[in-house]
Amino acid sequence: MTNSLAIGEVAEVLRGMTPAKTTTVPDTPVFFGLEEISHGGVISRYIEPELDLRRAVYLEHGDVVLALLGNIGAAAVVSDAAAGAILGRECAALRLRPGEPRITPQWLRLALGASPFRLHARAMATGTTMPRLSSRALGEMTIPVPPSEVQRDLVDRMAKFDDAIEAQRTLLNSLVALRGAEIELSMNELTDPAVHA
Repeated sequence: MTNSLAIGEVAEVLRGMTPAKTTTVPDTPVFFGLEEISHGGVISRYIEPELDLRRAVYLEHGDVVLALLGNIGAAAVVSDAAAGAILGRECAALRLRPGEPRITPQWLRLALGASPFRLHARAMATGTTMPRLSSRALGEMTIPVPPSEVQRDLVDRMAKFDDAIEAQRTLLNSLVALRGAEIELSMNELTDPAVHA
């Protein structure tokens, strides 16, 4: 039997407070926002040095970061590599309560990504130009919580899909780079006077 539980019952909802003023220069703390969610939790940006970080939320391994703006409901699990990153204000971190036995971060991410949750989240969002889901509304929303063996089975199956998607993404990136190199080589040959001598 599958129960439904409010997110706030199983996790603390932490709203990001830091704006996405970032740099690619790795001399400052790392930043975790919408871009990092869309890249599966891979960190690529750093906080600009002058930002005030007194109210910053620092992520922990296993936190589930959720987009509150834009692609509402998109989520990623914080890895060891991303732990310590600063949470962007367009996101919320869901931190499972200590000793919570009913759910794992991986299941939480899958439940948040499912159509029923995402449609409900969009319906709960406020604002017309840039709809945003409030952290309070997020905490009151429910997710299905099946027995742990059902959670594990689905998480394992989805991990295989994720691995296949990542392999295809890597192949696609390699093909794009190869295509670009071929164009450059062809253009150089066309404009090199020695080739036409």
